[in-house]
Amino acid sequence: MVNIKNVYWMLAYAFDMLKEKGTQSIKTEEFDNIYNLLAAILVKTLNYNLKRGLNKEYVVINENLSNIKGKILISDSIKYNTFKEHKLICEYDELSINSYMNKIVKSTLQQLMKINDLKNEYKKSIKKLLIYFKDVDEISIKNIEWTKIRFNKNNATYKMLLNVCYLIIEGLLLTTEKGDKKLNEFIDEAKMSVLYERFVKEYFRKHFPTLQAKSLYINWNIAEEESIGLLPCMKTDITLTYKDKTLIIDTKYYEKTLQNNPLSNKKTIINNNIYQIFTYVKNKDKDNTGNVSGMLLYAKTDEDIWPNQTNTFGKNEITITTLDLTQDFKTVKEQLDEIAYKFTNHEISKKMDVCY
Repeated sequence: MVNIKNVYWMLAYAFDMLKEKGTQSIKTEEFDNIYNLLAAILVKTLNYNLKRGLNKEYVVINENLSNIKGKILISDSIKYNTFKEHKLICEYDELSINSYMNKIVKSTLQQLMKINDLKNEYKKSIKKLLIYFKDVDEISIKNIEWTKIRFNKNNATYKMLLNVCYLIIEGLLLTTEKGDKKLNEFIDEAKMSVLYERFVKEYFRKHFPTLQAKSLYINWNIAEEESIGLLPCMKTDITLTYKDKTLIIDTKYYEKTLQNNPLSNKKTIINNNIYQIFTYVKNKDKDNTGNVSGMLLYAKTDEDIWPNQTNTFGKNEITITTLDLTQDFKTVKEQLDEIAYKFTNHEISKKMDVCY
């Protein structure tokens, strides 16, 4: 479903690795393997986090002490006969940088250092970063319990950092016996779906800032006196705005984009996908102006049939189309550019600040 070089570009856009105008832009050949790109992302993200300071959390410490602190572990003190030294084994909590998250980060940095073809510039950066982790323990990367990690307002800045660590540790580019690199071997559909959405949004943000690409909440178009009650929140993947027009884009990354309809005995769009974008558009266009349109943007699959149609529901257009990620990146960007041009009737120009 994806040309592996396009994964480099998608990650670069998603994690804002493309430099601004006036500086040298990233070229594909700069990332001859995925780990160089991930190392660049990790170094940049970690440097940002260090400005705020390393995350600290309370850790349990067992220590042989002369002065009592915390809880006395009587059985352990007897077992190790600490009384003859006039000491007791105590257990207490201490705010420390030796947190589980920091252990993961340090272990990831150490793992990257073992990659033979990692560029020296990244190895030098990693060595400098490891100085900040001298009081943090290294752990086995095979035994990391990812599902137990919880984010809150105190460690929210670590979310992106830990996501990159996960990609590195799970082995993004596993090589098959034939030497091929298969996408489904290192990144599953759920993670690719998130990457796909973020890539498309960041592409429009970078090249078409006038369109103000962002995720927005949509209010239900119900009577003011009525309560929302149990109605779910509606949040778009990507919303583009231009003058009085709005385009809501819902990105979809599936192994299969179509479903078999038992009633008509033919393939159709997945029900929930079209219902969702229809609901977004109709509730956003509460005054029924027709200035709100929608788009289901599927990643192209290897199916025989690919969605490519536009229908008008009342006054609102909804387009169902595909983005071909198997082609070279030049073709991918041309397809995204065409979406922006068509939406604005070719009244908008592209911000050219990245070389390809």
